[in-house]
Amino acid sequence: IYNLPIKYSGKKSLLKISELLKEINNFNSKAYFLSQPDSLSWLLNVRDSQLKYSPVYRGLAIINNDGKIIIFTEEKCNSDFFGKHKYIEIYKYQDLPKVIKSFSKTSFMLDPTMTSIKVLDLLKKNNIQVNFVDCPILKRKSIKNITEQQNIKKIHLNDGLAFLKLWHWFETIKS
Repeated sequence: IYNLPIKYSGKKSLLKISELLKEINNFNSKAYFLSQPDSLSWLLNVRDSQLKYSPVYRGLAIINNDGKIIIFTEEKCNSDFFGKHKYIEIYKYQDLPKVIKSFSKTSFMLDPTMTSIKVLDLLKKNNIQVNFVDCPILKRKSIKNITEQQNIKKIHLNDGLAFLKLWHWFETIKS
């Protein structure tokens, strides 16, 4: 696990989190259940090398309305990485029922199209009111800041150049 430098993200994770907290509080919810690993990676400005061709940090999270973030991940997760962040707690996936039980009789925001039936059943079992919303992070991820826009332009130029080199190579070897 490693931090994505601000020169690539263009926005500090604490600012992203504070924007999400405003939305959680606008819905009078105790927390937001985040079940998309790519959105968690974006929110925390972290990347991972668990999967060979994907930099996504694999995990689920509960973002509490007071700023505390509870992450659920595999056993092999390096929890030392998040140790410096006092607002982040790391749990194993199998701890999810126990942690959700601690939120009994509160309310959660979640995107029903991105949340498993198992999680929905756990929330119902623990008398947690659910406010269904479109994922508030997806929209924020899609609106690129200036730094992200500049980096995308650089990437497209590099990609185009690589394609032209490949095409030139292809055209010159066929004779």
